Amino acid sequence: MPVWVSIISDWKNHDYYLALLKAGIVNLVPDVRFFDITHDIPLYNIQRAGFVLRAVYNSLPKASIHLVCVNTEQNSDDPYVVIHHKGHYFIGADNGVFGIVFGTKPETIIRYYPENDSVSGFRALSVFTRLTAYIAEQGDINLIGERQTDVLRKTELEPAVEPGLITGHILYIDSYNNGITNISRELFNRHVGNQKFVIYINSHFYYVNKIYESYHEVACGDLVLLFNSLDLLEIAIREDDATALLSLDKKTLITIKY
Repeated sequence: MPVWVSIISDWKNHDYYLALLKAGIVNLVPDVRFFDITHDIPLYNIQRAGFVLRAVYNSLPKASIHLVCVNTEQNSDDPYVVIHHKGHYFIGADNGVFGIVFGTKPETIIRYYPENDSVSGFRALSVFTRLTAYIAEQGDINLIGERQTDVLRKTELEPAVEPGLITGHILYIDSYNNGITNISRELFNRHVGNQKFVIYINSHFYYVNKIYESYHEVACGDLVLLFNSLDLLEIAIREDDATALLSLDKKTLITIKY
């Protein structure tokens, strides 16, 4: 049975790091199938890596091994961790990225400190290769290190909810320059439901009182809010640049009054 290994990195495709990692894994796990999520994460940007992996990993087969190759150099504050959650395995440095991937505590988290585990200064290569092979051989991850109770969390993903008010923010700006918020369909339905509402973006200057099902329900150049394929509230301007026109960034507040 093939072993599925996904890789998300900031290594780009034109460097040799990715090829070295794959070659190392193939030598130890011949029946491996790689799934390249993306290698265009901005350098050291754990927020973007965490969001993209969160959106994708559950679509891959159970028992897949997900390698998070962004800001991978481990230290005493950011040890390597091996995580098992909902039938999937994850390997990476506990630098805050997994706090974005998982909204709740993962089922099993093992802290792993390698000893003399380096290849020409590229420690992540040997660590990721060795741990991938160990999991592929159905090794017990509880035997490789110490358990820890939760992953490091640097970014608060949950919106603030008060009576008659939800306050969220932009999590991610996609390649169309649409802003994806941390307000889920489930949260909106639970608190707002069929009540009248107004959604304010950044200030009271930009606001809407309707959530659409598709971009094509508005005219070109009009503001449109909808729940996207991740069931998160998305802010867009049809066939235009919402980020530039609405000054969207990670500090942008989205306020729902109902």
